[in-house]
Amino acid sequence: MSLNKVIIGDLVEEFSIKAKEINDYSSYEFLGVSNDDGITMSKYAAQDKADEYKVIEKGCFAYNPYRINVGSIAYLTEDVRGLISPAYVVFKTKRESIIPELLLKFLKSYEGLRQIKLHARGTVRQALRFKDLCKINLTIPDYNDQKNLYKKISTVENETINFNKEIDNQLKLVAQLRHAFLCEAMRGNLVAQNSNDEPASELLKIIKAEKEKLIAEGKLKKQNSLPEIKLEEIPYEIPKGWMWCRLGEIGNLKRGKSKYRPRNAEILFEHGKYPFIQTGDVSRAKFTNDIITTINSYYNDFGLRQSEIQKKGTLCITIAAHIAECGFLGFDSCVPDSIVCFVALNKTIEKYIYYYVKVAKEELEKFAPATAQKNINLGILNILAIPFPSLAEQQRIVSKLEQLMQLCDDLEKIITQSREQTNLLLHAVLRETLEERIERIN
Repeated sequence: MSLNKVIIGDLVEEFSIKAKEINDYSSYEFLGVSNDDGITMSKYAAQDKADEYKVIEKGCFAYNPYRINVGSIAYLTEDVRGLISPAYVVFKTKRESIIPELLLKFLKSYEGLRQIKLHARGTVRQALRFKDLCKINLTIPDYNDQKNLYKKISTVENETINFNKEIDNQLKLVAQLRHAFLCEAMRGNLVAQNSNDEPASELLKIIKAEKEKLIAEGKLKKQNSLPEIKLEEIPYEIPKGWMWCRLGEIGNLKRGKSKYRPRNAEILFEHGKYPFIQTGDVSRAKFTNDIITTINSYYNDFGLRQSEIQKKGTLCITIAAHIAECGFLGFDSCVPDSIVCFVALNKTIEKYIYYYVKVAKEELEKFAPATAQKNINLGILNILAIPFPSLAEQQRIVSKLEQLMQLCDDLEKIITQSREQTNLLLHAVLRETLEERIERIN
């Protein structure tokens, strides 16, 4: 296979036809370029300036000179004609110079992006003009040999796509397995029942007495009475000794404080030093690693006055955006009003509730109005019906679930590693065919 060192200018020619040069473009769609989706319908077209837009048709490449450095370039394969912003560069490959799809892969490869950044102009904001694009060099085989090269790459890519689909299916099966374990646990089917366990009613008496003590000491506000659970609210039978009760009966629920929104962010966060978690931080807490460890924001002294610090280890439950996600604080932190903190008599109960909220997530989401920002209120969490066993059985359930969630974590890790290895193989093929040739020639 003979190799030729060329510059892109030897392979392409600019395609610069404006709409005003065409008699009728009323049927043309306004198009744009997306990093991930290629040529797409444009949402931001200045239709009143359509005359100045460029024509784009099948066989054209298009890119934004200011965004090609992040891979924002696309090739139009559909038999359509459209209009694209005059700020874009549009070009075509010369006849039998290079297979267009092969050129696109090169421009999106590591070596292609390296050369794009090398030839781009500007200090604050770099741009790659067409004449700069033409200076990029690459080494390619003859046109006929390119067909075999492209076929090889396409085969590996298709195999990778199919393999990744199978990986996605396997990850879904693991997620289903997690859910099945949790459901069985909350029905009393995961661990053996022990007739020597005290009934859950005794544990509830202890919890009630502790609450009354805290209220008397002024450490807890008196709670409104919660409604009794009606027969129609009970979704399934539970073992003897268990009880259906409200979440508000089991522990104390307290909504976080946050009176200011992002538009006032500077007032709250400038020179901040007090950790402030958000719903996204909670949703990133995983089953066996259920500790909230990520944090992106810090309150300053003014922000702290609008909130209060919750202690490390507090169970957090989201009620907005990410509904019914939960995790335990890995550090003392301020909490916004989109998060509810749950504190119980001991950590076993809190961990049991953590697992139950995972099961109840779908049910809780039903209470969220169909708005852009879905949310539920504190009252809905307070009256959530819970299948509640004795403390001894909760300990057995939590211990068993921790083992099973770790097993699922391990399965996910193995599956994800398989995906990473396959994608590395694809990258190696692309590097061998599109990049290393240049290094060897140079």
